[in-house]
Amino acid sequence: MMEQAMVAPIFLWAHCRDESSRIGPEVKAYVPKHISHLQELTLSGPEDEVANLASCLIEPAPMLELLSLRAQTFEFHSSDPPIPVPPVLFDGQTPRLSRLTLGNCIISWNCPNFKSLTSLRLLLKPFGAYGTTEFLPSITQLLDIVDQNPLLTILSLEYCLPYLHSHVFPLPSPTRVGKLVHLADLTLTGRVLDCVQVLECLSIPPTASIHISCHAWNRRDPSI
Repeated sequence: MMEQAMVAPIFLWAHCRDESSRIGPEVKAYVPKHISHLQELTLSGPEDEVANLASCLIEPAPMLELLSLRAQTFEFHSSDPPIPVPPVLFDGQTPRLSRLTLGNCIISWNCPNFKSLTSLRLLLKPFGAYGTTEFLPSITQLLDIVDQNPLLTILSLEYCLPYLHSHVFPLPSPTRVGKLVHLADLTLTGRVLDCVQVLECLSIPPTASIHISCHAWNRRDPSI
């Protein structure tokens, strides 16, 4: 049926519900050959499966409007870093991409795919502890992304690293403020102080909904 679709816009959703599930072979064979007319692509599954498919996403995707890559991890305390994906997806050519979700996988924070987005969700593995913050965007990179996407209506930064004693968001005092004029929904997950630091560097409309989930594992947590 997918082959008969020829060059019609394709909405492809592949989701593995448990550790034993795998992304089907038909999806693995189809996606690399038909990138040019994918309009929405959602891949959610084991880390190795998502990593293998993501490595094939190197051709331009002129019709792509939604991309969601979620590498599931079933070992909550794993210190493994996010899965490797090409630093620039689709050769950087996704002119219609407006909704982007990256779960436990990252691309370059300076990637041209971060253009003209209306929805951006960045999620790291739940309860993971990488022992490093190199996978998180710096304050400058975060504000650059905000500046490049003035039409953002949804921004979600969910960094669940409660076992780290260092800050989840390694942000100094902001030297500039990113304006999100059209923001409707902001979600922050992390330690208290880190969420505050993110809020300090963003100009948010008074009509926006803000959702904050803070981690504090004991009353002496200095971030409180």
